[in-house]
Amino acid sequence: SNETFNDLWKIELPMCHFWEKIETNVVLGPRIGHQIVTFGKDFFLLGGRSKHSRKFITDVSVFNCQKNTFVKIEKDWAKLWEKKTGHSAVLWDRKIFIFGGLVEKKNSK
Repeated sequence: SNETFNDLWKIELPMCHFWEKIETNVVLGPRIGHQIVTFGKDFFLLGGRSKHSRKFITDVSVFNCQKNTFVKIEKDWAKLWEKKTGHSAVLWDRKIFIFGGLVEKKNSK
């Protein structure tokens, strides 16, 4: 059986000698299908899905690469974008663009 993790690793370029696990204050659960975009010395982790509960995730967290800390941005992201996984994301001109992905099916009653 496969496992899902919430760990973070880095490798120094261009040497590529070995991968190093980064000790962080991880504030988010294990996930799949998320995206990461960089902005300055930080990166944004966007969405995804919990492999265990299969629930889609709309949260956004920022990782500070100098302090090795995550901060979950407290906002009701569900009002701004649909829960999705497997999407693509890019940062350009101080804007994050998200394309495609699998969107959580809304219950129709």
